[in-house]
Amino acid sequence: MHKTLTSGDSIPTPPPLAVNDVSARYKRRAILVIFPVLGAAAIATGLAIILFANSFSPSYDATKFPGAFPSSNTDVSWQKAFEHYGIEVDGAVGEVHYVATSQDDTYPLSAYFSMQCSSVPKFMDESSFHKVGSMYDVTVLANLEGFARTYTNWQPSAPADTWYARNSPSSKQFGALVQGTAGACTVFIST
Repeated sequence: MHKTLTSGDSIPTPPPLAVNDVSARYKRRAILVIFPVLGAAAIATGLAIILFANSFSPSYDATKFPGAFPSSNTDVSWQKAFEHYGIEVDGAVGEVHYVATSQDDTYPLSAYFSMQCSSVPKFMDESSFHKVGSMYDVTVLANLEGFARTYTNWQPSAPADTWYARNSPSSKQFGALVQGTAGACTVFIST
């Protein structure tokens, strides 16, 4: 039999359904599972995009271009790049470290190597470089300074730094810096 409610009676509240508890638990569990899965998917997508983008750039091959900086898009040997610019070196140079991109319209080249300081005058003469007073005398020397600082942590040492410049056969300005005065010198060159 049902009891009839009167105006003073309150309506009893039914106890919470067990379904609500189960539903909340599943929601929490879903959040704990879905977010890591979505995060992993985002990371995988990012890596795939990076690998895809890198597939279009030339890959660095240390055996093909010894001495080239791994982070560069170097696509030519230092010997070919030096030949292109009329840089004359004999076997008396140390390992050449360089960046050169022949496919670029400007064909940039920056390099450094060591040689006996006594060989520097002959090298500069054969490569048609002439001395300049300072790095501020020729615009390209600022590029050379940037290269030397970036790749070798070069710091100016005024008495031991000699600056050179020339126009290349392609009418492109070229700069050189020689650091050292006796023994082994470091030679930096750059377009």
